Amino acid sequence: MFDFYLTMQSEVESQIVIDPTAIEQKYATGGIVCAYMASLNEVTQLTEVGDMEYNKVVEAIDLCVDGCTKVSQMMRKVLTDTINKTNE
Repeated sequence: MFDFYLTMQSEVESQIVIDPTAIEQKYATGGIVCAYMASLNEVTQLTEVGDMEYNKVVEAIDLCVDGCTKVSQMMRKVLTDTINKTNE
């Protein structure tokens, strides 16, 4: 396995929300879905929908990448810990 493929979604109304609820999605004016591979530090897919200002798009992408990085670190730790326990 080369890397984890992580995806985060953000929605924008008056503020950016990561992994929004159905109600938050309903009232959003725009949104971004960002797929990210942490080991490559690379956004592998990006989809924008709706009406968003440029600075909000950049902020939403940064938040999604940051979220994916944090989730990737947690996933790696859990996987490593599980493998170590299995080998004991």
